[in-house]
Amino acid sequence: MKITGFQFGALAVIVVGTVALMLFDKPTGSYIALVTPILAAMYLDNKTEKQNVVLDEQDRKLDQITHQTNGILTERIKTAVGEALAERDRQ
Repeated sequence: MKITGFQFGALAVIVVGTVALMLFDKPTGSYIALVTPILAAMYLDNKTEKQNVVLDEQDRKLDQITHQTNGILTERIKTAVGEALAERDRQ
């Protein structure tokens, strides 16, 4: 997982905050409950970005398959039919 600067900064602030609360003997439960959704959102954001890259690549491949199937295949069929009709007319 590639960590962005924002993610690293947020993680550093969370760790420093937790350590500071522990050093001053303050309860950390509420703080952890607050920052856990933030960490989860950062993790899910990264997963979403990776999935978007995969989906973009799939879209590109599907466009290529569609072009090869419908575009080139149609041209080949028309060419073959045209050649067959021309051959028939010559005979």
